[in-house]
Amino acid sequence: MLHGRLGVAFFLLPLTAAFQDRDTPMKRDQTTPACFPNNEIVAEPNNVLSFPLPWARPPQLAQPLCITPKIFRDARGSFTKTWHPDLLETHGITMTIAEEFYSVSDLGVLRGMHLQLPPYDYEKLVYCVAGSVLDVLLDLRLGSPTYGQTWSWELSPENGAILYIPKGIAHGFLSLAADSVMVYKTSIVYSPEHDTGVLWDSFGFNWPVQKPTLSERDQKFSSLFDFVSPF
Repeated sequence: MLHGRLGVAFFLLPLTAAFQDRDTPMKRDQTTPACFPNNEIVAEPNNVLSFPLPWARPPQLAQPLCITPKIFRDARGSFTKTWHPDLLETHGITMTIAEEFYSVSDLGVLRGMHLQLPPYDYEKLVYCVAGSVLDVLLDLRLGSPTYGQTWSWELSPENGAILYIPKGIAHGFLSLAADSVMVYKTSIVYSPEHDTGVLWDSFGFNWPVQKPTLSERDQKFSSLFDFVSPF
């Protein structure tokens, strides 16, 4: 069990969600939250049935983290701190922030799977401040014991979950509500020449949607099989 100065704890947990086609109301699994406070565990990727804990991974490979900040609530609403470098450093993360973005996504929109290639590869922090999303990570690091495998969490303002995404891991999400707002903090500025991705349905993840709304760019990404990883 680890605690930060702001009462923030780390917990990793694979999450599943399910809903019907966009023509009918979506249904989410309400029994499995994305992160729990005051605990820490190393999560197995979604498509690994059995894997030793903790991972026997090379020490230079960082792992994704799910950060649960303390949310202060009162009659006015809520207040949440989303960035505290000293806390991350206690877990060996020395990320600096070069840029910050946010996106607004309608129900059923899928964005991903995105990353930047070296030397503009980045670390990333992401969280949802409105609506909710199913957030998915794909390991593209050739030296990783979890190469080609995935993690997923539900992110929402209610659970306050923040994901730390190391370099070499592709990121994407499916919007589970109208006007879901995602915030991204990155350690490197955006570089169009190095921006790329992996096709959303090419790596065996069980997305709970058959026909998501995709950008033209995201539809043209290479499959995982064809992606030549530089990591």
